[in-house]
This record gives sequence, structure tokens and C-alpha cells, in this order.
Amino acid sequence: MGSNNSSVDFVGIGVGRSGTIWILNALAEHKGIWFPYTKELNYFSNPHGGEVSEYDKRGINGYLDLFKECPKNKIKGEFSSHYMPDPKVPKILKKHFPNVKIWAILRDPVERAFSDYVRGKEFHLKEKDSFEEAFFAEKNILYKKGDGYQERGYYYKHLKRYFELFSRENIKIILYDDFKKDNEKVIKELYEFLGVDPLFKPSIIGKRINERTGTKFRGIKKVITFLAKISHKLEEGMIGKLIYTIKRKTGINRFFNQLNELNTKKEVEKEKLDPELRDKLKVVYLDDITKLEKLIGRDLSEWK
Repeated sequence: MGSNNSSVDFVGIGVGRSGTIWILNALAEHKGIWFPYTKELNYFSNPHGGEVSEYDKRGINGYLDLFKECPKNKIKGEFSSHYMPDPKVPKILKKHFPNVKIWAILRDPVERAFSDYVRGKEFHLKEKDSFEEAFFAEKNILYKKGDGYQERGYYYKHLKRYFELFSRENIKIILYDDFKKDNEKVIKELYEFLGVDPLFKPSIIGKRINERTGTKFRGIKKVITFLAKISHKLEEGMIGKLIYTIKRKTGINRFFNQLNELNTKKEVEKEKLDPELRDKLKVVYLDDITKLEKLIGRDLSEWK
């Protein structure tokens, strides 16, 4: 458990807006599990629009360095929602961690996309298009090309790459519908899958976290976003390694994450997805959902 410094034990690959923050909190509470301080490393995939990831710049040793403080009696891993739609990531994980355990939680793809869109508009203050326009856009302001609202919902297309490379015994697929019905059962089964004590009961059982949120002060949010953009640009330049090291050593990312949290309002007006538009968008995923049912052995008729 956790004693191998040349590997990680598990990687969560998706999908966002599907209970992942709750699950991450439940995993982090477990006495047998260790995470790096960053919520989503996105080390193998660049979520900011560029083609070069931290893996391309720092290599696998830079990744393993993030886990070096893990105690020997714990398993270690991470979660990054950008991994699932990125076709490069499965091959990278297979190359370096052929026996890693992989988990993902899946939600009705239209509902997930809409939740993601609303967060982009109310919290990130970036989304200006209508949901339908943003859904069909090849690239929008939040996501790079090939990693948008629509693309993220092709679960079969993305998961197939993992099932082709990894043993089925090493892949755990959770449904958001099951999570909503009984999150205690879901987290117990995930603990079992990861090989830690399944009888541990996290404090957030029965609680809801990371509900729809907005931004209190737009000016503060814009400053944080601007600084983050400058930081990402500097990392891609000649002094990128220095900037990267400073950020990791000083914990400045953690500071801005905390500032973001303080600048977050928990209650926002509930925007509703138009039923006619929902029916229109569901058609987009019909074939992918049918194939997904066979891949994971679950009935997903409620998504159709």
C-alpha cells in the first residue's frame, strides 16, 4: 500500500458535475487514502487550450514527485475530469501504470452538459452563448477543441479506449443515478474496489456538497482568472519550469482555490433546461448510449 514510489494506485477520469467532488471528499477522509493537495492535477491533459501538457514538459518523474509525501501505509491517486475525453491519456497511463485502478462516475449526458454550462455562466462568468449554441460549438470559451459540453458526453467513445487497454477488473464505473439513491453504498463499493477498509464511514454521508454555485464579486473573479491565464502562458514559455516549481513549492494554487471558495455564493437562481431542447439533444447520444450499455452491462434507458 502506497510504498511504491514509481507508481500510483488509482486515477479518477470523470466526469465532472456528477458527484465527483462528494466522492473526492469521501476518499480524502479515508485513513488509507492520500491525495496531492490539488483537486484536479490535469497533469496528462492540458485543459487550457494548448496542446502541451505538464507531462510533455516535466515527464513522468514530475508527476510522481507530486506524490512523494504519501505515507507508506496509504494508497495514492488523483482525479482529473479532462482525462476521459483526451485520447492520449489512456496510452500514457497504460505505459507508466499498467495495473492502475481507474474509476469514473457517469451522468445522463444532456443533464451533465447543462449543469456544466450553468456553472460556466454563473461561477466562471465565461459562458455567453445559449446552452444550445454552446453545446454544438466545436470550441467554446471554456473548453479547447475536442473537449466541450457535447464531446464530454460520448462516454462509450472515451471509455472504450480504457477497456481496450486495461483489465475490466481494474475499471470501476459508477452511475450518478445510483449515487443519488444511496451514496453510502456507492462509496463503500468504491472503497472495496480500491482495496481499503470498506467499513469506514465518511462524515459527508447523506450530505450534499458542490451544489449549483455562483460568484459573489465579479471583479475578484476576473482578477483571479486573469492571473491564472498569465500563469498558464508563462508556464508555456522559456521560464515555464521555474514558474511551475514556484507554484508547487509555494502552494499559490491552493491560495487562489481558497480565495475562489470565499468568493463563491452557494445559492443561485435555478435555471431550467427546456424539455424540448432536452429531447432534441438526447438524440445526439442515442447510439453512444446503446453501445455503452453493452460495454458496462447496465440499462441506461432513462437516458434515452
